[in-house]
Amino acid sequence: MPSCVGDLVDTFKFLFRGARRSNPGGPGLANPAGHLRRLPFTRVVVVGGVATVGLRVSRLRLPVFFLKARQKECFRRQGFVVFAGCLFKDRGGEGSEELSRVEGIHVLQLDVTNDDDLRKAQAYVKENLPPLGLWGIVNNAGACNYGKVEWVPLHTFKWVAEVNLWGPVRIIKTFLPLVRRAKEEHADRIQGALAWLTLLGIFVAFLSPVLWLLGVWPPLVFACLASACLAVFFLKARQKVSPNGRGVLITGCDSGFGHTLALHLHSLECFRRQGFVVFAGCLFKDRGGEGSEELSRVEGIHVLQLDVTNDDDLRKAQAYVKENLPPLGLWGIVNNAGACNYGKVEWVPLHTFKWVAEVNLWGPVRVIKTFLPLVRRAKGRVVNVTSMLGRMGGTQRGAYALTKYGLEGLSDCLRYEMRSFGVHVCIVEPGNFLAGNSRRGNSPELYQSTKILTEDRVTKLAEEMWEGMDAEVKSDYGKEDFDRTLQLQLSLCRSGLKDRSPVIRAMTSALTDSHPLPRYQATTLYSRIRCFVATHLPEIVYEVLYENPHL
Repeated sequence: MPSCVGDLVDTFKFLFRGARRSNPGGPGLANPAGHLRRLPFTRVVVVGGVATVGLRVSRLRLPVFFLKARQKECFRRQGFVVFAGCLFKDRGGEGSEELSRVEGIHVLQLDVTNDDDLRKAQAYVKENLPPLGLWGIVNNAGACNYGKVEWVPLHTFKWVAEVNLWGPVRIIKTFLPLVRRAKEEHADRIQGALAWLTLLGIFVAFLSPVLWLLGVWPPLVFACLASACLAVFFLKARQKVSPNGRGVLITGCDSGFGHTLALHLHSLECFRRQGFVVFAGCLFKDRGGEGSEELSRVEGIHVLQLDVTNDDDLRKAQAYVKENLPPLGLWGIVNNAGACNYGKVEWVPLHTFKWVAEVNLWGPVRVIKTFLPLVRRAKGRVVNVTSMLGRMGGTQRGAYALTKYGLEGLSDCLRYEMRSFGVHVCIVEPGNFLAGNSRRGNSPELYQSTKILTEDRVTKLAEEMWEGMDAEVKSDYGKEDFDRTLQLQLSLCRSGLKDRSPVIRAMTSALTDSHPLPRYQATTLYSRIRCFVATHLPEIVYEVLYENPHL
């Protein structure tokens, strides 16, 4: 056993021996015997010889004790060799000047949005690595702004993302090979809990506040609240909104969910009257796309040329919708258009990350900012289609999950902002619907693949990734692992749910329920359970149950 690990074990023994001793003065910081005797540890982090011990408690108490660990030899040695990236080093920043005076801290000029800074930092770190290599990277640089969704211009969204999203992606892709060799910790200041995976693998530590402990409820109170919520849920679920005289805008109607939903919403009838007036945005309308041609033959469906990444298309669509609004206005917008890719984080080039985000993240932002004033006047709905990967990670899905997590967060923020206007914001989270090619009876609902990621597309992406991959990354992973990952992804394209009706029902409920839910899950029971484990249980449980998760 390594000496530091043995010392840490001795420290725990010391703490527990102290917990058994009596404490006449009662439990406290000096000798928290009473607390340690009754309550199990949930997390212990050792930093600079100080053990931070978090305890799991009930009754809405959150004691956190800072206990001095015994000063063993490994704690008396010099700390980490630190490579401190500073934005203003070359401009004489006060913080960088202070750090540069400390022996053992290497101050680097590092703007996480600047590729040249990253290359120079990588070269410097390689030249000055300590004996055990690069122990960890901490993605701490960040940018912030404020303002409601409609107030903030798109370029501000992208500026914040350039620092907070693409910055960490650049850092990871630049330094992860060094961390992988050191087989140690990669700490990222994002939401989550401390996750310990294996003793010899790379540890990914998620640092976040422990306020989630305040949500621990006594069983009886929880049961009463759950029963009341279920009763209210079932009573409200029976009330519906009539589609008559209301318009709905749907993006991504060339195929998949959008195409099916447009036909379904139009076919809804209430008291023998026509259903929603549908504005179906299609990417390939001007190029004679098959899906847009089919929709244009249906009376009551307005087919629009709409590329959600094209501001000119959005302006024209907005003008057309305003001119052709039904009597009760624009009731809803459904952000369904999406793009998908596959590949591990180090394999996928940054421009692919940005392309996926341009469609899946900035596309919905553009649509919302363009059409939300009309929806607000109608006191209607905004429905954002995300994914189960918007709430849990999976291998080969870094770029896609990044955008879906972002859209989930945007939807939650927008929901709070629109509450005072009577506008509901809902999320629909589909599972894997890549497969399927059939039509059910004479129903206008099509049951075919979403075509968001086909086998041909996967094969082409694989070729592009391998050709563009650095030699170092190719060597670390190997062609065998790359080909195995490709075959896994191809098998996923042939699997999945073939009946798309659960997603269509969820979208319809989000638009027609008088009291819609914030989230609708349209997937298998297996995926629902997996999502519950990922979002409600300690992350170590998810890591153990789903050692190599993928969708």
